[in-house]
Amino acid sequence: MFIAETGRFAVKALVHLATGLLARLPPAGARRVGLGLGWVLGSVVRYRRAEVDDRLASCFPDRSDRDRRRLADAAYSHLGMTVAEASLLLHGRAEPMLASALIPDLSPIRSALDRGRGLLILGGHLGNWELLAVLAGRHGFPATVLVKAIRKEAMNQYVTHMRTRYGIKLLPQRGAYRQCLRVLKANGILSFVLDQNMTRDEGIFVDFFGRPACTSPGLAHLSAHAGAPVLPACCIRRPDGRFEVELGDVMDPPTGRDPDSVREATQQYTRVLEEMIRQHPDQWTWIHRRWRTRPFVYTEQGDGSRDGGGPHEKGMQTPAGIATVDPRDRRGSDE
Repeated sequence: MFIAETGRFAVKALVHLATGLLARLPPAGARRVGLGLGWVLGSVVRYRRAEVDDRLASCFPDRSDRDRRRLADAAYSHLGMTVAEASLLLHGRAEPMLASALIPDLSPIRSALDRGRGLLILGGHLGNWELLAVLAGRHGFPATVLVKAIRKEAMNQYVTHMRTRYGIKLLPQRGAYRQCLRVLKANGILSFVLDQNMTRDEGIFVDFFGRPACTSPGLAHLSAHAGAPVLPACCIRRPDGRFEVELGDVMDPPTGRDPDSVREATQQYTRVLEEMIRQHPDQWTWIHRRWRTRPFVYTEQGDGSRDGGGPHEKGMQTPAGIATVDPRDRRGSDE
């Protein structure tokens, strides 16, 4: 116990020291350090580099090996800069970065909220995703964000502090379905990240870059249940160092919460997210194991029966219920 507590204290002290030093730099200086960090991560340590190269080859087969290597290098650089910018946010030194961000016409948000059903933001780990919620609150649209706890307690505490210091309300990804509904029924804004891999009992398989990806159906369930529209959004890094918020087209709620409607809507959201990533592929987190969960592959048995490896799987069908789905809507399968 003592060793574990000492280890947690050491990690927390190290994070505080590193982020504090970065925060003392101006944004341009912090980004330069982030560039170096990204280079070390991708080219020296080569953290998941082989996996990233494989994913880029699968998702962009028409690009040359040289172009994909450059894309991978740029993605690691972007990740390093995002970490550096998080330090500025954490220590309250992000004002120049926030003030220089380019904000689009926000009338789509106002129009969506005029329906009185709340608004769901479709996002992903694209651009600077932490900055998006901060800028939304800064411009009069405070959001509640569904978050997944980070396993390292010290890191989780710092990220939570970074988010809440800007007035962002947080809800856990698991077990918060009714709280999400309350946010939407109060005509609030709820931000939902849809590019994380799910386990078979949490997600459904939809197409993402031409491959089946296990994806949360929670966004579609919430939209259908609350009647809330869905708005794609991201905060993209520009070549000049500033950020620009990009908004997509507002999408109406699914016609129902039946499995087919939920799957169709989830596929639509994923397709929109893929297009956003294709426009800015160097700003997505390719190190994430997005396709880690795979559909069962059926094999013929000696008696002529087929074995899919699990009692609930039928091809690419998986249970529809996840923690953010109303427990009353849980079903054994998607069929």
